[in-house]
Amino acid sequence: MAEPTYELIDSIELTAAASVLDITGIPATYRDLVVIAALDCANNSRPMVYFNNSGSGYYGTAASWSGAYYEVSYPRIEPLYNAATSDLFSVKLEVFDYAQTNKWKYAFTSGNVYNQGENGTWVWQNTSAITSIKIQSSSGGNYVAGGTMEIYGVKG
Repeated sequence: MAEPTYELIDSIELTAAASVLDITGIPATYRDLVVIAALDCANNSRPMVYFNNSGSGYYGTAASWSGAYYEVSYPRIEPLYNAATSDLFSVKLEVFDYAQTNKWKYAFTSGNVYNQGENGTWVWQNTSAITSIKIQSSSGGNYVAGGTMEIYGVKG
């Protein structure tokens, strides 16, 4: 089997504070997607991730935070549930078979905030191809300038 290759689809670097980072127009030419974000939380903001700007549908999870296990359902993905203070955090979101229209979308998240790792597996119970990914602040507060979000397409 061929080694997977990663191609940068788009990237955002905040030049000013913002509460939303949104990448749209994701082509359906890859097998999987990988999103990497490094943001500085403000106002007790956790990152919330939406596919196709959808707050509906069911994003279910089984996750591990601080050694504890949780099962939750949200109308979004919350890859860093415990990011509740003004901290720099990083998160990686892997979305499998994102362009397929005959199956739900499965994702894996891993991240770090204040020296604490958090991992989760997620399912978006929707068969739509993913064409946009948005990271939004949970409290409406802003992420500070300098934060980044990159999205890669995975081939192979």
